[in-house]
Amino acid sequence: MISFDVFDTLITRNTATPKGVFAIMQDKLESMPEFGDIDSYVRANFYQLRVHAEELARVSFCIREVQELELGQIYDCLEMTGRLTLADKERLMRLEYETEFACSLPISQNIETVKELLDRGEKVVLISDMYLESNFIRKLLVKADKRLGDIPLYVSVDYKRNKWYGQLYAIVKETEGAEYSDWIHYGDNDIADIEAAQRLGITTHKVKVEPLMVHELNFLEHYEDDAEFQLCIGIARNTRMCGKSSDAFRVGSSIGAAILYPYVDWVLESSIKKGIKRLYFIARDGYLLKKIADIIIEQKAYDITTSYLYGSRKAWRMASIHNGIKSVDDFIWWSNIYRINNFQEFADIFEITADDMKGFFPDTFAENEWKMKPIILDYCRKQIHENKKFIEFLCEKHREKRSKATGYLKQEVDVCDEHFAFVDLGGTGFTQECLADLMVDVYDGKIQTYFFKLDRYRENTKCIFYDFFPSFINHNIVLEMLARAPHGQTDGYEIAADGRYVPIMNKEGEALLSHGFNDYAEGLTEFVKSYASHRISLRAVDTFLQYVIATPDRLILSFIGDMPTSEIGRGEIGSVFAPKLSDEQIESIFLGLQENESIERYYTGTYLEYSMLRCSAKQLRKIDFCRKNYNSPYGQEYRRKYKKLEKSEGNYPLEALCSKIVLYAAGKMGQKWYEKISDYGNSQIVCWVDKNYEQYQKQGMPVEAPATIIGLEYDMVIVGVLERDRYLEIKDYLQELGVAEKKIMWFNLRISNYGGIVDSHSRAFRE
Repeated sequence: MISFDVFDTLITRNTATPKGVFAIMQDKLESMPEFGDIDSYVRANFYQLRVHAEELARVSFCIREVQELELGQIYDCLEMTGRLTLADKERLMRLEYETEFACSLPISQNIETVKELLDRGEKVVLISDMYLESNFIRKLLVKADKRLGDIPLYVSVDYKRNKWYGQLYAIVKETEGAEYSDWIHYGDNDIADIEAAQRLGITTHKVKVEPLMVHELNFLEHYEDDAEFQLCIGIARNTRMCGKSSDAFRVGSSIGAAILYPYVDWVLESSIKKGIKRLYFIARDGYLLKKIADIIIEQKAYDITTSYLYGSRKAWRMASIHNGIKSVDDFIWWSNIYRINNFQEFADIFEITADDMKGFFPDTFAENEWKMKPIILDYCRKQIHENKKFIEFLCEKHREKRSKATGYLKQEVDVCDEHFAFVDLGGTGFTQECLADLMVDVYDGKIQTYFFKLDRYRENTKCIFYDFFPSFINHNIVLEMLARAPHGQTDGYEIAADGRYVPIMNKEGEALLSHGFNDYAEGLTEFVKSYASHRISLRAVDTFLQYVIATPDRLILSFIGDMPTSEIGRGEIGSVFAPKLSDEQIESIFLGLQENESIERYYTGTYLEYSMLRCSAKQLRKIDFCRKNYNSPYGQEYRRKYKKLEKSEGNYPLEALCSKIVLYAAGKMGQKWYEKISDYGNSQIVCWVDKNYEQYQKQGMPVEAPATIIGLEYDMVIVGVLERDRYLEIKDYLQELGVAEKKIMWFNLRISNYGGIVDSHSRAFRE
């Protein structure tokens, strides 16, 4: 004879734990009007009441030879609250039966084993420790597979004996005329199905149960009474149980699905309310979002069509340049300017060569190879931001790019009416504004775009933005790693042989496929197929997202950290998001990085803080040591020994200074500035001020009182102090004198060992 346990062997629930049924019941009691007449205390506290009423019932009724409860006895204990009528108690019992039935799911692989045994003519019976009677359990079995309905079933509640103590096995043995030595039992419980059976001489087979993931166990410690978390975690576990065993599949079915599904569900519901009929999911973040949307649309029969639109900042930003643009500032500010290390990378923003860019700068500047320090970057920005000739040059340079981009949009986007919108994941919204500039040749209305999150509040005349999560999500770039695509970035468009416009893409997608993208996508979509009739609240989304961002376990860290990416649109293909750090890299970044160096010289990833989460305890102690000792004699000696400080650090393009300057502060740093500006000759210090002006006047220095500034004409006020805190004090004081904030400049400079002025702007994530 071969016997099988029932719950978690042949059938399971779509909740994370059995108690999830009670959480769903409480959710129904609180939300459904038909239960409004049941006492509010019971409805608001049902989960806790039901859990503890069962504990009380076991103590009260499981005595002497009675080893199992009846469901009615549990509700007898719950009725002791004095808040339930007899009719209410019966309604709650019916609701529990209905909820158990609705939550019940088959474990297909084990059911197939049973059917194979039956086909071979083996004798099979089913044995369950449960307070639900056999007639109801048989309904659950038939729901899973009709053939299970004909198999003999033994349930502990019917015999008041259970497997735990071995007595239910004895009843089965006697009734079926079996021998323990010829008996094999399949089950999942270590005690009831394995130890108790083995003590009797029954051969056992432990059924594999899909374990909960680390984050799921963590969440249940706080949210086991929450129906939403129970369903989300339970369905994710069941998806893994029936799917692939790869880490990528596991992450997709748990983390990726729980975060992305509710966003897409919100997009579709919002579109229904707004009358939007056509949704265009923008590559690459829109690839998985569209897959989710198509599943929901099919299941809910929404009247919405979806399309996938190949686009990117690289394909649209420069293509959007036109003669109506007065400034190119936005293209700079929204292009990860702190990743610009040299003049060529500055030119890369506009997709031109460094030589082309230098044509718009003075010869004395262009003939040098400048490191892109803040003062130089600010100068470069000011040199071109309202330069009509530069804008005309860009328009001509990218005329063909604009023509092809516009042609592609005309071909792909149906603008017969206003009932369409675009779907993106996150960002600043600037690329969508560029899309709007491209769409003017196609459509004369505002374009609507959905975002999971926008980095900033944006209001303009070109676009309407809808934000799923109007919040600044700290370290939100991790979110983008959950919405990848199996193809590379769209670099532009070309005309195919058939006359259609087609995207030109790089090869980053190949690396992503090797990383397990297809398994990840399959895990995510399989979850959605099972979950599409349920909701996930923003609270749950935030809980999952914050876990991934701040406290991820090793599996999630490895999968996301090793994700291939070139997220800024200019990076090299082949880098990963947050690689593990070596001890040598830690020293270089946190101890050896010079004040004017870019962190990218030593760190090849996108997100250093996520790499730090992958560090061992020993490495974290090393990071802490390096940070604390950066300015100590030890740190200074390390940099002198290994970094070879360059004397050329003190060189600055004084073209960066405006023509009329007020210099504030006459100390050592202020004097250095005065000397540099005076020697340069193209700028004029119209006034040099300091609160201690009388002291400096006695030394023969032309320093005036700060109030002298009032009424003067000037382009810039340079605050010549070393400490940032001192600068902030002076800045507030200058604003009290009427100086506009945008004219107050502090270049965060220090006096170098070589007598030059050295920029101490740091991008090393040091505290």
